[in-house]
Amino acid sequence: MVQLGLNTTVTLPFIIEAATAVSEDRMESYTMDKIILLFTTLKECLSELLIRGIDQNDVMCLQQLAEIPFIPMYTVRNFVRTETDIDREWRLGYFYEAQMHIHSYYCCAASPIMHSSIIFTQPADLRQRDLFGNIMKWLKVNLGPDIVNVKENLEMLIQCFNNYEKQDIAEFLKQHFHATYAYLEKNCNCEDLTEFENAKCILYKSQLFKPQNIVLNMKYTYFPYLFQCQKELFPFTRFLELLKVKTHPTCESFNFVLKCIEEVMNLDECTAREHKLAKRAFSSLIQELREIPEGEVTNLMQANPQFWMLTTNCELIPHNSPS
Repeated sequence: MVQLGLNTTVTLPFIIEAATAVSEDRMESYTMDKIILLFTTLKECLSELLIRGIDQNDVMCLQQLAEIPFIPMYTVRNFVRTETDIDREWRLGYFYEAQMHIHSYYCCAASPIMHSSIIFTQPADLRQRDLFGNIMKWLKVNLGPDIVNVKENLEMLIQCFNNYEKQDIAEFLKQHFHATYAYLEKNCNCEDLTEFENAKCILYKSQLFKPQNIVLNMKYTYFPYLFQCQKELFPFTRFLELLKVKTHPTCESFNFVLKCIEEVMNLDECTAREHKLAKRAFSSLIQELREIPEGEVTNLMQANPQFWMLTTNCELIPHNSPS
């Protein structure tokens, strides 16, 4: 067995030998502390390489090390908290399989995460950064996720949310959703997020909503069908805009509310709460329609002929209005 932590000359061949021993042992004899010590030794070796430079033998050693599964990483089995943490399954794997722990909040639902001690940071010396980048490529280290990884993470978060009781999971998952939103709004454009434009992907008040449910500025609220962006979502305004959330309600917004109300009122088992919300939303909608141009009201009526009719005093009344 290779002895870690001894006063051994730090060389890449030694690290390859130790990493191979760790991978073959499968964490049976080597403790996590010893494995982390091996990684610390590797970082010391890389620091020396950045100072003295790299030859072809070093490149071959780094490429060989990239193909040894000795990195401790975990996958999230589920997001229901135990007494201290989420339920994780640990194993040894390759650098290229996992993301660093600093990216875990917007990656861990879809990607394995390396132990928190496994961190690579760019050197302060600008002259060393190109070489550092090459070393990371030879080791196949993920210095950060790409857009595809984070979109997969959002899809998995949505799935996880739908699999648990909302009150048990919503508050805990909020930080994961918000970190994912922050990454996507910083790194995406509209074309990158088209698959989420009609998806329930926005977490608010322990519920998931579609982008059509939210407007950045509006006078009335039709919660849960249509409502103004609230303080909790302010930091992610650009993300909402990328999802085609409107600045102000439009005829299309009102169409959406009407269809939501109609769906609820046509349910065989409409709860008292659903009935009350639908009635309140419809009342607010009538009030707002009295304040918009007549042409827009006409367009709205034409888009929903089954839902509206004109009375003798020209007020709009729904065919199946909540009463």
